[in-house]
Amino acid sequence: MRRGRASKSAASGGARDRSGPGCRQIAPDGPEAYEAAIARAFALLSTRARSESEVRDRLTRAGYSATVTGQVIERLRELQYLDDRSFAQTLVAERGRGPRALGRRRLEWDLAQKGVPRDVAEEALGGLSPEGQQEAADAAAAAQLAKLSPEGDPMRSRRRLYASLLRRGFDPEVAKDAVQRAILGQQRCSGDASTPSSLDLLTNNVPKT
Repeated sequence: MRRGRASKSAASGGARDRSGPGCRQIAPDGPEAYEAAIARAFALLSTRARSESEVRDRLTRAGYSATVTGQVIERLRELQYLDDRSFAQTLVAERGRGPRALGRRRLEWDLAQKGVPRDVAEEALGGLSPEGQQEAADAAAAAQLAKLSPEGDPMRSRRRLYASLLRRGFDPEVAKDAVQRAILGQQRCSGDASTPSSLDLLTNNVPKT
């Protein structure tokens, strides 16, 4: 997906010519309105990638007609500045891994909020493997655990970690396993070897779902 460059004319937007005294009205479906609308769209796309729905909503709120907005969307598709499939795949790839990764449920919600069609979203989410989600949850749990005070209540730390992973959209079982791995990893680093009984304790103290 390509990105446009912002221009000075893009900042004005709306269906008015702001270049002269009195701001004369521009024909709502005329070429001037189209030029102003596509300039505004390029300005929006220069800051970050957006879905078709996001650009359409912003142009509509700026006062452009459905005809002009549709023409702009179609032109941006032709120029490959708008591509919901590429947008969804990039969002899932960037937000579905690393210590700040999100789980499938949250990613699905984010795509819906951005107006990505359900079938396109499902295709992008299909690239998430169970193993990849577990690795992402493990990384997120380990990163957050490192920020918690070792002097705090262990039970409370486990619950905070678990709740945080659920808010990020990870499945309950994935979150529970990630909490266990993070705490056991911290114990090994501190020289506190885990035992079967301690593992049972961890499992029992994670909230049931």
